[in-house]
Amino acid sequence: MKPGLVFAKAWSDEDLVGLHVEACDGVAAAAVDIYSSPAQLLTLAGDLARFAGIIDTRVFECALGRFGDGFALGALHMRMQFQLNGRLHITLRLQSAFAEFGQERVASEATLHLRSEPALLDEFVRGLTAMATSGCTDAALEVGGALR
Repeated sequence: MKPGLVFAKAWSDEDLVGLHVEACDGVAAAAVDIYSSPAQLLTLAGDLARFAGIIDTRVFECALGRFGDGFALGALHMRMQFQLNGRLHITLRLQSAFAEFGQERVASEATLHLRSEPALLDEFVRGLTAMATSGCTDAALEVGGALR
């Protein structure tokens, strides 16, 4: 799998969007299915555009889906911060839907750390906006390889 973060629209209606989110740092990879809304995607795109417009060391955080048992599908938490050198550091936490596992209900979880650039974030924002407002089916954020 190529390093990056990809949001792919699996289906949508007026109220909900089913997303398949894949993340890969070049070594480890994880994927999760989540529910969102077109309005939430548009808000995320707008918030990310404002964040990307001022490159300093501020932190941007967002969550899609809900963590924990009792919620449909999975969840994603994303934390982004520009470094002093202009590089973008991204920490992603993904949690799958809960399922029966012997006598318990469990979910798989993964945390990935990615690096990207401001111009690549701008392209991701355009993709999210298009997913929310048109027939576009995916948005991708290119990232560097694995942390070493």
